[in-house]
Parts: sequence; C-alpha cells; structure tokens
Amino acid sequence: MLKPAKKGISVTVESILLIGGVIASALFFVSFYKLAIYQADNVFSASEEGFANDLKAKINSVHSSTQDIVEYSYHPPVKAYKLTLKDRILSIKYPRRGPVHTLVPVDINNAKIENSNTVCISKNSDIITIRGEACPSVCNLNDNTCDDGCMLFGKCDPACKDCETDD
Repeated sequence: MLKPAKKGISVTVESILLIGGVIASALFFVSFYKLAIYQADNVFSASEEGFANDLKAKINSVHSSTQDIVEYSYHPPVKAYKLTLKDRILSIKYPRRGPVHTLVPVDINNAKIENSNTVCISKNSDIITIRGEACPSVCNLNDNTCDDGCMLFGKCDPACKDCETDD
C-alpha cells in the first residue's frame, strides 16, 4: 500500500520561502531607495555650494576689474532660492535645505534677492552692488556702443577700440 504524501509540510515550507523572499526583496528596495536619496542629496548640495562659490568668484572678478564701471549679468543655476548679502556674508537659502554661507572677499552693498533668473553684479568706482534683475547695458555685441562689461569675461565687443577678435 502507498503512503499518502504529506502535503501540509510542503505548503508550509513554500509559504516560509515565499515570505522570506518578499522580506528580502523589500529590504533590498528600501536600501536602494535610501542610497538613491543620499546620492541625490549630495548632487543637490554640491550644485548649491557651487552657486554660492561661483557668484562669489564673479563678484571678485567684477571688483578686480581695472575699469571704473562694470556690469555683469549672472544666471543662477537654481530657480528657487533666497539670497542675502550682509556684512560681506553671502547666504543662499533653499526651500527644503539648509542655507549655504560664504564670505565675500570684497566690500559690497547689502542685498536681498529672491528667485531671480538674473543677478546683476555692478561696479561703479569702488562700489559693488548686486540686484535681482538683468543689467541694463552689460554686453550687446550687435550695437555700435563699446560695452566695458564685455571685456571682463573675455568677450570682445567689436565697438571697443582695444578689442581684438580671433576671427
């Protein structure tokens, strides 16, 4: 006579294996999700610190220009931010992150800018100002006016007498 198979044990073992597989898969996806979020945070914080350091470098370049009147339009790489400049401390606050602070190496007028697509950095004699708008006459290469701001970052305005083109 044949002995009947023990189906109950087989079902129990298969259930335990299934539950173990589901738990292992869930742990894998949670770990992967946390790693992805960590990497994304690092990328965003690097770009946010880059924005502050880049703006600081542009302010320093405008300041060190030998020309008396210089204007430079800067286009921030981020859309949502609050920028404050007070007592040479440049602070940029982002909606869901902590602020980034950096010390500007030159004296500059205090400013508050929020979510502007363009930041105008200008120098008039030794007074540096920034404002959340496009500079009025930075660098128009198609007019017959020599715009001094063009020379600052290596652009050559053909209307300037000391402009040398590589064309």
